[in-house]
Formats: sequence, C-alpha cells, structure tokens
Amino acid sequence: MTLLELKDYIKDIALRHKDVKAFTYGSNYDVAVNKNNDYPMIFMELPMLVVYNLGDEYRDSVDFAINVLVNIAADDIESDFFAISLAKEIGDAILIYINETCDDFKIDEASSLSLREFSDDSVAGMRYDLTITLPRTCIEDWNQVFNLG
Repeated sequence: MTLLELKDYIKDIALRHKDVKAFTYGSNYDVAVNKNNDYPMIFMELPMLVVYNLGDEYRDSVDFAINVLVNIAADDIESDFFAISLAKEIGDAILIYINETCDDFKIDEASSLSLREFSDDSVAGMRYDLTITLPRTCIEDWNQVFNLG
C-alpha cells in the first residue's frame, strides 16, 4: 500500500462518517488558508514520518496526524468543550472502524490532544497522532526498476 492509497483510504472512511463534511490535507498552517471550509472536517497533516524495516519483512512504520476540527463560537469556552467532545467521538469512531474493518494495515498506536482555536476559522477539536504498520511493495525483478545492463 502506498502513502497515496493510505491517504485515500482514510479520506474515504472519514467522509463516510455521517457528521464529517470535508477532508483535506497539508501542512498544519494550511488549515487557516481557506475561509470556505466545511465543518466538522478531517485534516490530515503533512509531513509523514516513515521508519523502514529493511529486514525480511517489508513493512514500514508510518507516523502522521489527523485533526478532527469542529466550528466554534469565538471566545466561548463551552463551545470549545462541546467541539472537542464531538471531535473525539468522531475521531474515535473512525479509528475503531478502521482497525476493525481494514485488512491492509492496523493502527499500532494512537494518542490525541485537544485543540482550541486552531486556525483563523475558529475551530476546536482533537489532533490524533497515529502510528501504523504499512506493507511495502516488494520488487521481484530489479531490472524493472534499474538499468542494470
């Protein structure tokens, strides 16, 4: 599974959640760029960290973050807590669903941190730091990849 396939899989599952209105990705400062975002939104952060296993098992450990963001009323702490709670419910459901239904990878570790007024759009939510083990495509014939003459 490629990193693109991983992103597309998470996007597909996230957008199937009945409360999620949008999915986007980029560097964390990209969230504030677009004033036309629909919320609740899943934002997949770049960069991703890939730790390679170069032994017999061609599996990589991939670390990345997804944010579950919910619109809030400006300067209203009760609205913040409501958004954080809703974001946690959405994020938890997505992670559990992935782990129970996906055959290509499993989430090895997850931790989350609440976010408050994360961008110019006045949102709060949860940031999930994920570690997954991802199978790597093995090359059977090096001549397909290199000019070995």
